[in-house]
Order: sequence, then C-alpha cells, then structure tokens
Amino acid sequence: MKAVILAAGYSGRSFPLMRDRPKALLLVNDRPVVEHIVDKLKEIKNINKIYLVTNEKYKNLFKAWLHHDNVEVISDQTKDKKEQLGAVGSLNFALQNKSINDDLLVIAGDNLFTFNLNPLTENKNKIKIGVYDLKDLKKAADFGVVKVENNKLIDLKEKPEKPDSSLVSTACYYFPKKSLKHISSFLNEKEESELGHLISYIKEKEEVYTHNFEGKWFDIGTDSKLRKVRREYV
Repeated sequence: MKAVILAAGYSGRSFPLMRDRPKALLLVNDRPVVEHIVDKLKEIKNINKIYLVTNEKYKNLFKAWLHHDNVEVISDQTKDKKEQLGAVGSLNFALQNKSINDDLLVIAGDNLFTFNLNPLTENKNKIKIGVYDLKDLKKAADFGVVKVENNKLIDLKEKPEKPDSSLVSTACYYFPKKSLKHISSFLNEKEESELGHLISYIKEKEEVYTHNFEGKWFDIGTDSKLRKVRREYV
C-alpha cells in the first residue's frame, strides 16, 4: 500500500502565518503538522511508501525537514497560485509521476487528528472516506457535509450554505487499486479539482463507504484555527 500527503497549496492573504511556509510545516507541539501525519501513517503496517506532493515554492523546505526513509518529497512543478493544479490535480500528478498502481491512502496536509487510520483500510476492496461529527452546523458549512446510511455514502455537498448535518468529510481517503482509474477520469470529464467533488463523482461509479472517526480532528485553515489547534491538540 502507498500513501500520499497532499501539500501543494499556496498561502493566501487570510493566513499570514503561512506566508513563507506551507500549512503542513507549521508547528504544533513543537513539531511540524506533517510529522504528526507521518506518525499516524506509520501505524498502518501495510504502507511501504509515503509520497508528499508539494510545489516548487515549498519543495526545498520539505526536503530540509525530511528525515524518514520511507517518505519521498515530490513537486507538482507549479511555481505559484496561478499554476496550481488543485488537490485532485496534484494527487493525479503523484500517481502518474511515480507510476503508483497500488492500494492508496490519501491525506490532506492541513489535517491534524488523534484517531487511528487503520479502520479506513480494513476492507481492501472498498473505497472508504473518514467522516467526523463536528456537532455544530455553522462550522460544518466550511467542509464537505455528508449523508450516510449504514456506513455507505449517500451524498456529499461541498461547503453548503445551510448544512442539514454536522457530519463532514475529514480529507482522509482510502482507494483500492482497482478504483484509482476514477481519478484521471474525473479530471478529464470535470473542470474541478476539489477532493469532495472527486468523491461525489466516484459515488456515481461505485459504492463509497465511510468510517466515523472518534477523537480529535482539526482543519488548519486560518490563523485562528491554528491557534485553537495549538491550545487543544495533545
């Protein structure tokens, strides 16, 4: 099994702390966010390689951090926000560049969590996404809101104005080898590159399952969210 950490985004004006470095290299408990993610991926014994996909702007920063034998940093070759490929585009770049043809776990690099990822990979033949109950409808509007029945994904709406549920996608995804073909097909058919839209697309092709994670989960999307993470993440 392979894993991909997505860290190819560019900083925005709303996040001054990220002006000179990517979210995944911001410090939480004196360690970069990506270090916490790698720790969680190492709990999955079947993963034999982790690819971190970033861009030309941040590539050298990640390489300076790198100290894990089974982690490789790759650049999607973009140099600024105008060129960025989007999350699915960067994922597809990694798949093509490294000829990945194996079961795959995908984690967004601005994700921080305390739960174990093993439940996502327990059934090797099923696409499964991690979901989390924020227990707050207002906060849910910032994420992909999901509808689930018997652990099967029924619907996913990206950042709805009026969420009807506080259950959201965590940007933790497991794809069996046989389902990787949908990623390039999505990019060929759609003018979009958000992970939530990819999952909605795949749901029309085959069944997508969910695992409801317990514990703590944080999205590092703004300065205020980062401060909250630094206070509460243990």
